[in-house]
Amino acid sequence: MTTTLASNSFAALLTAFAGAVEANDGPRLAELFTLDGVYEDGFFGAHTGRAAITAMLQRFHDTGSSYLWEFVDPVSDGVIGYARFRFSYTSRLRESIGRPVLFEGISCFRFRDDLIAHYSEIFDRGVALAQLDFPAERIRRILQKAVAAQNQLPEARRDPRRVFARVRASSRLFQHLGDLGGLSRVAGAVLDIVTRAAADAVGSRRIGPVIEQKAHHLW
Repeated sequence: MTTTLASNSFAALLTAFAGAVEANDGPRLAELFTLDGVYEDGFFGAHTGRAAITAMLQRFHDTGSSYLWEFVDPVSDGVIGYARFRFSYTSRLRESIGRPVLFEGISCFRFRDDLIAHYSEIFDRGVALAQLDFPAERIRRILQKAVAAQNQLPEARRDPRRVFARVRASSRLFQHLGDLGGLSRVAGAVLDIVTRAAADAVGSRRIGPVIEQKAHHLW
């Protein structure tokens, strides 16, 4: 094989991947990646290149111990692979030393020439942070930072549901201002038009024309 990774090979790669992380074997983990491979960690962010990935794994073990990473239900077509996972460790952070942490998620592997070109993962950060007994305000700040990073992704910026949310927020403000000025009927009608239009457009991704068509009936 030169460009694809069979399912049985994917399962073997997952075993090697988890084993390297658990053993803090940075070079062995890095060798699973292309020279310009990216490891996008849910907490530590993206690390590009084998040296950066090795350093990131050391950071894992500086802040935790007794790592156990179990992958289940792996699927791959040789170009991309997914697997559910259970991840656990014991915290070494000063404020939560000795606390056990366990969470589940989904890993995504993108391959090039049988090596990992990009690794990413999705899991509930709040579940992990709560087990570290962080103060609520600290958890909120961490999660807000994660939300901000997510919403800057091109995929999120072009999601029409985000337009729908912004439209609703703007329309509620307009309705409030209208109430103050005696324009509640008009404001309510506009609120109904734009929210219904945005909702209708989610499926078709034609936000502008749908809103324009519905607004015509008001005037």
